Amino acid sequence: ELIDDGKNGFLLNPNTDELVECLLKLDNYNIEEMGCHSRVRFEKEFTFTRMKSEFCNMYDYLFK
Repeated sequence: ELIDDGKNGFLLNPNTDELVECLLKLDNYNIEEMGCHSRVRFEKEFTFTRMKSEFCNMYDYLFK
């Protein structure tokens, strides 16, 4: 939900070959920039108000 593959992180299938391939390519990515993208996305999409609203909606759905 938080990861935009290659922009603010990496999505991998759970296997060793993909992990090795990703690790070998780390020098091709600006990790600091990826961290900034993650922070911006978090602050935009995961505000307290939104998370509270979604939690309450889920609670209402489950316990009605």
